[in-house]
Amino acid sequence: VIYTEFVKSAIEGKPGVVDILYNGITNAGFKCVKHTGDDHSGKDEFKENPEVDVLIATQTISTGVDDLQKVCHNMIFNTLPWTHSLYTQIIGRLVRRRQKKKVTIHHVLAHVDYDGKPWVFDDKKMDAIIRKKSILDCVLTGEYPDKHLIDKNQTYIGLRDFIARIREG
Repeated sequence: VIYTEFVKSAIEGKPGVVDILYNGITNAGFKCVKHTGDDHSGKDEFKENPEVDVLIATQTISTGVDDLQKVCHNMIFNTLPWTHSLYTQIIGRLVRRRQKKKVTIHHVLAHVDYDGKPWVFDDKKMDAIIRKKSILDCVLTGEYPDKHLIDKNQTYIGLRDFIARIREG
């Protein structure tokens, strides 16, 4: 399964990300199908037709999809989702109880030139996903993040100041 967050092109008249992936994969000799917001037909063909090598999937694959684990154990993130919960939901399509093989997750890192400096967009996005998970863990369980976002003392001072502002209206 190849997951992509981005679907269409930002440039009018140019092919979108899904089409670029599809064309590249089929031109390389692989049988490829799609599961996007507009077209869910590829999911069933991927599960039922052993001749299909690759399923290109978008955010619509993240929930309500089962049985991919019966035919697949590799996930490639062409582009990452924006949240940790969506990231784990997508991986959860393959990491399931009836999965018989070790699941391998791959990340494509997009290197771009930004004002003459190399910039790895997906590294920044992965850092944001991990940071959001740490914050969520802290809120839900009270477990302080492994990599402290701010010092614990600063956290307590900030909370005291916040409570004081609430009391003052």
